[in-house]
Amino acid sequence: MRALQAVSVLAALFAVCTSQSPKIQPSCPGVTSGVCSKECQLHLCKALAAVYKVSNNATDPWDNEDGWVLTSTTPCEQLIAPNSSQAVYCGWFGISCCTPALIAEGECYVVNTIVGISMPINNLNVSVSKFDMVRPLQQLHDCGLTILDLEANNLIG
Repeated sequence: MRALQAVSVLAALFAVCTSQSPKIQPSCPGVTSGVCSKECQLHLCKALAAVYKVSNNATDPWDNEDGWVLTSTTPCEQLIAPNSSQAVYCGWFGISCCTPALIAEGECYVVNTIVGISMPINNLNVSVSKFDMVRPLQQLHDCGLTILDLEANNLIG
């Protein structure tokens, strides 16, 4: 029964994350002239940190937590470099960011926003119906997230 509930909640999350057409510009704080500013990057970093915190179990951690693990010891305010051409989280495992090339193809609108999270089979451990998990995913979606792949993790509903 719990597995069925998790599938239902994941289906709802997938619908939220895929419902936004790339043709619709996201509403995200701190976007200036098509670029995710430091304020925007901080907003996204904090949302990612919240996803990591709620879905990573210290006794049974993610298989690959490259980049994400930084948020467990360093506040996002210190991770975000001013005037950087690429946001720090764009190099983290499973994260795909909007680039000028993707903008030219019409796939996204704001450089350095997150367009995808792909972490199948990565040992995420979380109840996907928890507000602490849904809220940051919704924030990421509001800023342009359109791809969410958490297949084959330890997700319950």
